Amino acid sequence: RGKKRCRRVYLENVSVVCGEDAVFACEVTQASFTVKWAKDGKAIRTSKKYEISQQEKLMKLTIRNVSAEDSGEYSCEVTYLFSVSALCACSCTICCSKNTIDNITTNDHAAQPAIFKQKLEKQEAEEGASVTLQCELSKPGVSVQWKKGTQVLKSGEKYQMKQKASVNELIISKVVPEDSGDYSCVCGDQKTTANLKIKGRRRIYS
Repeated sequence: RGKKRCRRVYLENVSVVCGEDAVFACEVTQASFTVKWAKDGKAIRTSKKYEISQQEKLMKLTIRNVSAEDSGEYSCEVTYLFSVSALCACSCTICCSKNTIDNITTNDHAAQPAIFKQKLEKQEAEEGASVTLQCELSKPGVSVQWKKGTQVLKSGEKYQMKQKASVNELIISKVVPEDSGDYSCVCGDQKTTANLKIKGRRRIYS
């Protein structure tokens, strides 16, 4: 009895072309449940924009005709009515990139690739803290990739990736000295890199 235990399951970040549909799915494991979809914490209801459906054990959210304004964090919370466990906060991000060609004229400015207006800055942090690395591109809604050294990072309990218009953030939770190193945000052939240094906690021995 008491509060239900929660198990977090993270979905992959999703990049879609503007004008297409985006589909997210969350699997249920028991009967008798309720499902709540949300965008950035705000409840989503069925409408012309959003379709909520079920296919066997998969709960699906379809976002119609995606635009840059649809970028954000989406979550699916599944609560089982006759169980002590609940599946919470499956999150993922839409990075909407435009894919249009003008067959008559070419806009030189639009043809230019996105570049970093604000680059990553090196940081120092204490062990156990949360660290946010931030950079800004010259265009909003462009897909990026985060790396530590050569390792591609994925959303999970350790890392969260956020995108708000042209600003991209990497949030690293509960850092330890092993998290020290060079972090990069990559956009096409553009890249910005900064060093993160984690100071270990002082240990006092009696």
